Amino acid sequence: MKWRMLALVCAFALVIASIPVVCLVSAQDETYRMGDVNDDEEIDMKDVLAIRKHIASAVNPVNTITADVNADEEIDMKDVLAIRKRIANIPVDFSQPRPEPYFAAETDTNNGSLGAWWWDCTYARLHDRAVERLEFLQKNHCTEIYVWFDYQIMTKEEIAEFVRLAAGYGIRVAWLSGDVYWIMPENEYFSDMYADFKAYQEWAPNDAKLYALHLDVEPHQLPGTEDGWQLYATFANNVCSELHTDGYRIEWDIPYWTDTIVVDFGNQVQVPLTKALMNVSDCVTLMSYRDTAHAILECGKEEIEWAKESNCKLILGAETGKTSEGDRVTFYEEGKGKLYNELAEVLATLAQSNIPGGYGVAVHQMESWKSLKKGSVEVTTTQNGTQTTGSNTSDTSTTVSTTTTTTSTTTTTTTTTTTTTQNNQSIRDRSAYALNNSGAPYLTFQDPTADGTTLGTWWWFVEDAFDNNTVCEKYLSFLEENRVTEIYFYGYDYLTGNSKRAKLHTFVQKAMNHGMGVAIINEDTEITEAGNTVMQSIVSDYLGYVSAYPDDNMLGIHFDVEHVSVQKFANNMVSQFDYATSRGVPIAMDVNCEMDIETQLTVGGVTGNIYEVIAAHCTTLTLMSYRDSYEAIMELGDAAYKAALKYNCQVVFAVETGRYDFNPQDWEFYQETAQYMYEEMQKIYLDLVDSHPQAGFGMAIHQHKTWYELCYRDVVN
Repeated sequence: MKWRMLALVCAFALVIASIPVVCLVSAQDETYRMGDVNDDEEIDMKDVLAIRKHIASAVNPVNTITADVNADEEIDMKDVLAIRKRIANIPVDFSQPRPEPYFAAETDTNNGSLGAWWWDCTYARLHDRAVERLEFLQKNHCTEIYVWFDYQIMTKEEIAEFVRLAAGYGIRVAWLSGDVYWIMPENEYFSDMYADFKAYQEWAPNDAKLYALHLDVEPHQLPGTEDGWQLYATFANNVCSELHTDGYRIEWDIPYWTDTIVVDFGNQVQVPLTKALMNVSDCVTLMSYRDTAHAILECGKEEIEWAKESNCKLILGAETGKTSEGDRVTFYEEGKGKLYNELAEVLATLAQSNIPGGYGVAVHQMESWKSLKKGSVEVTTTQNGTQTTGSNTSDTSTTVSTTTTTTSTTTTTTTTTTTTTQNNQSIRDRSAYALNNSGAPYLTFQDPTADGTTLGTWWWFVEDAFDNNTVCEKYLSFLEENRVTEIYFYGYDYLTGNSKRAKLHTFVQKAMNHGMGVAIINEDTEITEAGNTVMQSIVSDYLGYVSAYPDDNMLGIHFDVEHVSVQKFANNMVSQFDYATSRGVPIAMDVNCEMDIETQLTVGGVTGNIYEVIAAHCTTLTLMSYRDSYEAIMELGDAAYKAALKYNCQVVFAVETGRYDFNPQDWEFYQETAQYMYEEMQKIYLDLVDSHPQAGFGMAIHQHKTWYELCYRDVVN
């Protein structure tokens, strides 16, 4: 009997021993991917960075289900530590991934549309960015977009190329514009904009024409004008008459509450503004910004009835951005799943309303929609009058179609830059550089959406950000063209004081419009002399700014502290780094490539060389690997790279473009060409891609001004 019991015990032990480690991951982990904060089906240091950003500034709000790794109903540094442990020890099974919801509403007519506002045409000019967004819109069965075109950013040839590209995804394009001051009788700027629109339409080939002019003119934004809505009525009536005479379609955005405003409109006396506008327009898009189908339809109740009486198309709009007008105005808090559920119901109701001019829904706006958190989704659709409910788990749902939109979902454009699981070969096949319209080279190999790489630059000259908007936009456009993801901005003095904060906020918003986040540089060597007093002040100022502007994409504090002894640096800095990171402030540290790595330090519970000490306590170690060849840079970076791998710290390799008399020439790319620099940087990139540290890697260029000058020096000469 004893032998039989012993055999059973041994057998049980063998079974337990044979269970794979992955079984240690709970069913909840398998279903909701706890820790996969950025939803890329991997748990790595990119998730750590996502939580750090969320803690610091509430930018890009994370999904609470995936981010609360330790399940204590808070998202804090404990979750960061939990992810670090998971990276080191626990493989995660993604056999039951939580699907990305897509819009899958079906309608029983052929004229329902799904539109989106596209405010930044920079993303239309840059091919890879455009493709990424158009693919997202196509998956959601978007049929039309309203794009703010600007001849200062895009040429007519580039607009035509984008319109053709969108058509390949089954999406038609309208020219979006608007300025409240247009309604003033003496204002002539509408005529200038309309002349641009007409010039493009008359020039464009048939396959590149825009389908309409889409205007967003909101008189309630005009201060001190009591008769603003009457001025608007006169302006709108004249515009409709002019466009229809010229043979163009005209569409308007208008607040839902204008049905209560009474104006004189053309020959009509004291009529509801929206009703009169619908009688002379091709389409009215109601800004019915609420977060339930019932509330959206209530906003459009009068307009639906008026639309039945006119030949005007009616679109009901939904907001997805974070606003100061209250939670009920936007789907920002609810996420994509809720948005799709409610808009499906809105479309189903509109389909049954028998609106002769057509109907649709539209999402404001494309960027905030794209970045909206997922949320769970069950889409209720209408088929032959019968409601059916099912989980939206695939991208093959029936498309909302429109008789005036290209329905083909095939595009002749192929790209590798939006794929999140690229292999190294596809990256190797890309050139390091290309030439822009001015003949200057720009980076083409770096793609953050593909592998999490960051590309940063130092911006030391605040006057380039604050004193001249044209100069600021010139540099920001240059950085975006080169796919920069983050700016290290020397703006510490602008973290406090209302007027200074407002300046910094304006710059950060501009950077965000170009796809970049901003870290604040501090170079005060005093922080190595004093205890936590200085750091406490820095962190307090930073968090104060973030609290004042929670929507700004702030990436933390970037320290450039040099010319101090290794021991003094380590002793005083480590505790201060911990003070900052414990409060959710990401810390990046610029490190000289020639620091003493022979001396072994024991600081903050870590024993190792200076790079190891820093890597153990920072979010990012930025190595100032200032040399002018790939071989020299990688040799210098070896110790820092190994330290970053050991402690799951992001590592960034930086290069120099300026000319400094105190540096040997082989430290800088100044005497070389930008093309040569990009070729050497590509070698670094490919090397790091092949041995990708879990915390991610990046590259940086010092600094924005000399980089720009290097690129255009040969073109000018």
